[in-house]
Amino acid sequence: MNKNLPQPVDPDISNPSSSTPDLVALDLVKAYEITKNQVLVQNKRKGNVNALTSDVFYALTLCEKFKTVKEHINHIVKEVPALREHSEEVERVLVESVKNGILVSAAQYCDTISPPTEPAKRLSEPSESDPAIIVIITWERPAALTLLLESMLENSTCSHVEEVYVVDDSRNELNIKKNAEIVRLFSSKMSIALTYFGRDEQQQLVDQIIQTIPEHEVAIRFLLDHAKWHDYWSSGLARNFALLLSVGKRLVILDDDTEFKTLMPETPDKEVEFINGEREARFFSDNDNWIGFDRAKFDPAEGHLEYLGLTFGAALEKFGKSNFGPNSLANVTVKEIDHIHKNSPILISQCGTLGHPGTTRNSWISQLSERSILKMLESKETVDSAIVNTSLWLGRHRFSFSNTANMSQTTGLDNQHCLPPYFPVLRGEDQLFGEMVSYLYPDSVVLDYPWAVPHFPASTRNRSKKSTDFGIAVGFPMFFYDLIMLQKDHCNASEFPDRLQHLSQSFIDLSRNSHKYLSECYWNKRVHFGCDNLKNINKRLARDTQAPENWINFLKKGTVKINQDLIKESNQQQIKGTPQGVFDDELIDLWRGYWKEFGEALSAWPEIREAAEKL
Repeated sequence: MNKNLPQPVDPDISNPSSSTPDLVALDLVKAYEITKNQVLVQNKRKGNVNALTSDVFYALTLCEKFKTVKEHINHIVKEVPALREHSEEVERVLVESVKNGILVSAAQYCDTISPPTEPAKRLSEPSESDPAIIVIITWERPAALTLLLESMLENSTCSHVEEVYVVDDSRNELNIKKNAEIVRLFSSKMSIALTYFGRDEQQQLVDQIIQTIPEHEVAIRFLLDHAKWHDYWSSGLARNFALLLSVGKRLVILDDDTEFKTLMPETPDKEVEFINGEREARFFSDNDNWIGFDRAKFDPAEGHLEYLGLTFGAALEKFGKSNFGPNSLANVTVKEIDHIHKNSPILISQCGTLGHPGTTRNSWISQLSERSILKMLESKETVDSAIVNTSLWLGRHRFSFSNTANMSQTTGLDNQHCLPPYFPVLRGEDQLFGEMVSYLYPDSVVLDYPWAVPHFPASTRNRSKKSTDFGIAVGFPMFFYDLIMLQKDHCNASEFPDRLQHLSQSFIDLSRNSHKYLSECYWNKRVHFGCDNLKNINKRLARDTQAPENWINFLKKGTVKINQDLIKESNQQQIKGTPQGVFDDELIDLWRGYWKEFGEALSAWPEIREAAEKL
């Protein structure tokens, strides 16, 4: 184990106050109506059945997340005020439901997924004989690329990296020339191979793969051909090249506007957790005022590779078994962890961000965790910093496992497994990729580290402290992520090839839907998005009555903007989105074709991947 890397600290088990009451949650159950007021509840994992009144079962459905019995009681009486005077009876029902197997304790789950006595299987251990690849994705930012490579020269500590590629997704010929020259200059200074992979190199790889497997030319060009996607944001296409350059190895992908160094919270939390909630956030007045973070002694690649490619059980051995207990599952549902076992592979690793959040919008801050919002509301100045949205920390306080990945300015991928290709265009490609990995490997886990990397876009939008980006920002076809993921629960296959074909067919089936259905999905997504945001803002306004005035004004402007957009929706007739200038049936037909091509490309991907590895 590398002593420079952060290791979770054993909690003080000698102090009784450090222990917490066991947590319980509704197990995986199915209810069958017997009479109008009675249901038969079957535990889907264990098979045992219990007859309950409909009212009691409804109360138990409110216990979906792992919480203490007291927390469940408080939630139940809040949702069902008529039970407020009967809290003792509610407690009795909950305790009895644990005994009957309707509610399950977090301790039981920890026993099934904690490390066994024998060492858990390791999929790959970092070593000199097991090298990894770094890929930098750059796009029209020679100045940012220069700064990143300078920071790599200064801060690199990792000995496991075999080669660094710079995949250039630029269109501007001058920037392309600058990027190639920058890589040439730095390659003579680097201790490891540094290779420029620009438009010519990309086209050469595409041509070679087509020559090897000509029957898949259409799929190859869909995933990799710049000529097809010249007018689109094509970060997904660049990431597909990253996957093909690292087949059979672990991969660390860096955005070009990051620095190659890591910063740790001064006091990271001790325990390991499983979480599927929003990341924590802290806001700063500027990038020179990151209070509470210290420079770490390892670089981002070394940090990612320490656990990437291990099994869940092997990672817990490194963490220390005592760091994973019932409290690690707080606020998680049984469904979210039911697939986890000691040999679950860590296929994706993520880290936090310090600096720019990676988005020009600021409406997302109203949806942060309660902990983050309360911290932000401590002063008017902090609220101003959040609204301006140019310097923040966004990440985790502890080592955190989850089901799916989202977005990270540096990401680790275990490409020893056959990971899916990225959808070549559209923003949010990393979110869809994370969902597809979970679709194909339902027992896999994502590891989110407590350290962060600096993120400094070369140019950022100047925002007023009075500005707001609330509104219905959902264009066609962004609803399709949800439709594809709905199919995951209908895939009962256990082997990767079968699950890949199921995912492929899901995209092909999506392409066969009628104009009417896809139009309804578009409008429903927009209205649902607006109503959810309006509901959340109204809850915050009711809760934050003592908050700084600038926060209240920010939220009120949000309600006005969303209400205006919802009114417009009732009169809106035109379907629009990506690409601009294409509307209605023409836009729907365009995307039906793209979904069909991507579905077919998914089927061909293992052969494309194999062909690239042999070149």
